[in-house]
Amino acid sequence: AKALAVRNNGTITFTQGDILIDAPPPAEGEEPPPKPVTRNVKVNAEFDKAKRALKKIDADVQKVLIELGHGERIAYVTTGHGELTWRQAAQPVPELQANGLREELKSQGFTVKELGLREKLGEGVPPDASLVMVLGPRYPFSQAETDSLRGYLEAGGSLFLALEPRAARAPLPTPIEDPLDAMVAEVLGVTVAEGILADEVVHARSAGDKRDNFLVLTDSFSSHGSSVTLAAQRQVFGAPFTGYLELEEGHAAAHTVTVRSMATAFVDENRDAVFSADAGEVKGTKPLVAAVSGSTNAVGWRAIVASTSSVVSDVALGGVGDQQGSIIPGNIHFLRDTSNWLIGAEALSGTTQSEEDVKIEHTKEGQTWWFYSTVLGVPLLVFGLGVFRVRLRHRGQRASVKGDAR
Repeated sequence: AKALAVRNNGTITFTQGDILIDAPPPAEGEEPPPKPVTRNVKVNAEFDKAKRALKKIDADVQKVLIELGHGERIAYVTTGHGELTWRQAAQPVPELQANGLREELKSQGFTVKELGLREKLGEGVPPDASLVMVLGPRYPFSQAETDSLRGYLEAGGSLFLALEPRAARAPLPTPIEDPLDAMVAEVLGVTVAEGILADEVVHARSAGDKRDNFLVLTDSFSSHGSSVTLAAQRQVFGAPFTGYLELEEGHAAAHTVTVRSMATAFVDENRDAVFSADAGEVKGTKPLVAAVSGSTNAVGWRAIVASTSSVVSDVALGGVGDQQGSIIPGNIHFLRDTSNWLIGAEALSGTTQSEEDVKIEHTKEGQTWWFYSTVLGVPLLVFGLGVFRVRLRHRGQRASVKGDAR
């Protein structure tokens, strides 16, 4: 405890390297030996007060082991093109927020940083990047920025690309081809198709009308290092307002479609959220996420391409504070598995046990039911019981009067 500077009970300390117990002081002129790298997990020494920390201790320990065993991990997230953000907004929209993603990456031991013009993205990606994420850009990248991302990837980097279908991007006065789309098509052999998917059978519920058909759900996954947990557990995966991917056959890069839509999904040609064979709409599975690997000049690289950024937005991963979104377990494991695969740490993929209490989110339909049941249902129940009791009393009085009359 002295060597690791542990002074309080309830401290779990993890260390990497040698521990010198009762080491003699350094001789004059000598540097003291370096202190061991340590990380602490605090648990209250009183059991009743420690219960809350113990519910999530498995996740806390995993985070510490990742930091000690794999060193610092830095994830850069691009900015300046309308991407998802965790910055405060006057009226935050869960579809455009990345609070849940940021917290999840931090729980995996990543340091999350922004990367844009201010950080000189046009001159290159910082050399300490473990991972670069492009999360739903709605405005085009510059050629210099695209060249930096391409150079980073081909030098052995790892890219996570969540690209929006063209219909979800910001309208421009003059149509401009995004150099990033061209780079992804050339280097990765992947493009995001024009259409948007809808599913009348398998979808989430929100508005309670046909618009919910755009809230596509699926449990169709491939067994791959970036989808190991999803494939093993067949958890529900949400992809609201998603496009779909088209993969170039015969491309030099290796493609694996890790997430597909259900067979009941269709490309909604007329954007009415209703299937219409007369409009040329056809039901069938479509690629939603692809894992891509390849090499440039004998240097290997990895990339993940998703057909919408909503799969990692607060709509699917939840938010923080007052910016709460939904939490879809499959999307949480998707982010964990893909980030670990991208940096070559597949062994860390899997589930983490947690007994922490989960906040209950009521839907609008559920809140309406509870409102009327408490405001009207309970008083009506009491009133009914009162009427029933009065009737019984009247019956008893009538029986008594008839008996006296006889």
